[in-house]
Amino acid sequence: MNTSVVRQMSNGAHKAQVRAIDNAGHESTTETNFRVESSGVVFPGLVQAIPLYFPAIALILLLVSALMLRRRRHRRERSQRYSDEEYQEEEDDTSDL
Repeated sequence: MNTSVVRQMSNGAHKAQVRAIDNAGHESTTETNFRVESSGVVFPGLVQAIPLYFPAIALILLLVSALMLRRRRHRRERSQRYSDEEYQEEEDDTSDL
């Protein structure tokens, strides 16, 4: 059986003490000293997982950008097509005179 505990700890010296008791009632205790030295800014909770979300966010932004550019190009082509048709209609109207 494995047990793990995850805690956020401040910089500095800490002591961990572990006590185990088996089914027969035998007990054992051990402890260890350790030091936490983190570099940079530490953010709690969900913010620590953000680097995992960066590729997904980047992909979504890329897809949205591509769709917006495609839509803009389609609108530009459509407006150009209509203006060409209007120009052609004006030429046809003046040629009738």
